[in-house]
Amino acid sequence: MNRPQVCILPISKQTSVESLLERTTYVLNLQTEAKAMKRESGRKIRNEKKSK
Repeated sequence: MNRPQVCILPISKQTSVESLLERTTYVLNLQTEAKAMKRESGRKIRNEKKSK
């Protein structure tokens, strides 16, 4: 398995690292949001079952 080259564009290393960090933090935030939403929906469903 040979990996595709990531840095094709001649950007300075600092900016590419910064943008990578921004992207990863963005993705992590999305993941944590999704987990929280799942947890809340699960709680709602459980509460509805209890109230019946």
